[in-house]
Amino acid sequence: MTRDYQPLHSPAMPGDDRIEAGNSTLMRQAQMTAHTYMAQAIRDIDEILGKGYAKNHPDLIAAYMQTSALDLGASVVARAIQQVGDRLEEIGNCAEQIAKYADSPLQGETFAGIVEQLGFIAEAIENREKAKP
Repeated sequence: MTRDYQPLHSPAMPGDDRIEAGNSTLMRQAQMTAHTYMAQAIRDIDEILGKGYAKNHPDLIAAYMQTSALDLGASVVARAIQQVGDRLEEIGNCAEQIAKYADSPLQGETFAGIVEQLGFIAEAIENREKAKP
């Protein structure tokens, strides 16, 4: 039975995964992840194509492992992009509140411009995520 390994992290905010591990820990982590991918590749390939097929086709194991790693990497990056969009939206909401208490019209216009630009960025991130297959 294989175990799933995840980098050490301490959630700073709900749903926020921050990697706190050092380089040596991450290097050991990478080896464990590769082992997990390889073991699962052998099981899955043999289950679908027959016992021993994976052993006779190491290129198929390598392709499975690469696909798994790319999929995980894309998901982690997509999650990070979503979190950036969420944080920008929060900053925009704060800027809107600050703009209400501006001492001069120029300050109000400046904060309104910031809010508008942050909204454009957050919307672009959201639209990019929706456009992905």
